[in-house]
Amino acid sequence: MEDQEGSLGLELIDKYRKLKFAASSWAADRGILPQSREYQKFIVLTRPRSGSNLIGDYLGSSSQIALSGEIFQNLKKRIIWNYWQPQKYKSPETLALRRDHPIRFLEDIVFRPYPVHLQAVGFKLFYSQARSPRQDVVWDYLKSDSTIKVIHLIRHNLLKVYLSRQLATKNKSFIQRRRLFSRSEPAPAQAPIRLSYENCVEEFEKSILWQQEMRTFFSDHVVEEVVYEDFLKDKKSTLDNLQLFLGARPERLRTSLLRQSKQSLADSIENYWELKEKFSDTPWADFFTI
Repeated sequence: MEDQEGSLGLELIDKYRKLKFAASSWAADRGILPQSREYQKFIVLTRPRSGSNLIGDYLGSSSQIALSGEIFQNLKKRIIWNYWQPQKYKSPETLALRRDHPIRFLEDIVFRPYPVHLQAVGFKLFYSQARSPRQDVVWDYLKSDSTIKVIHLIRHNLLKVYLSRQLATKNKSFIQRRRLFSRSEPAPAQAPIRLSYENCVEEFEKSILWQQEMRTFFSDHVVEEVVYEDFLKDKKSTLDNLQLFLGARPERLRTSLLRQSKQSLADSIENYWELKEKFSDTPWADFFTI
């Protein structure tokens, strides 16, 4: 799949799928084509820098799945739909509805009727999102509806999660995309950064606690837990299983996302060997792989 995912053929197929989705959505919105709510609702539950952009981009390339981004990421900014939406769903009125009435936003807009060919509709949600007093009803809503399936994405190596977040924040670059008809250039080498032992411990413990809490929180739901490292070892099998999990027919999926850094941990962390020594007798020792 590695050599196929960025091929011109799949790029063009993806463009066609997106155009077809936009056209059918436009027609359905005007009553020209039939609509339905008979699709599988789902969320991709995770934390930042755990591979959700990559897996989400793959799933979003399916002709049968509509997957939005983190729609509760920043209530003052645009909604990250990740696929075509009528302008009215990007309007100030819709932004106000999301902010003031998040359940109506979910029921009337996110999970509204869609063209009948769609088999699954969902969005990404980070553990830390929708936690304000006005927004936390989102979690109650999701918990109360056990028909909503959950893809719980975790990344085993929490050191890589923390490093990735620090680098992305430092460089102000969270994703990179391949452009159609252009050759991708290798990412330039990045200067190593220093990580605090105490901050690493805090991040590791917080992530483990989040994962455990979410497993308990959604214990009444049908959950598919995906380990990012396992996904990288066998993308096709994982993606086929996820499509079936959502009730969709497996298709060849593709992504335009580029890997942002291929540097080793030792080359990316200035005090790598110092941290490796400090963590040598802890549950997190295996995070330190060169």
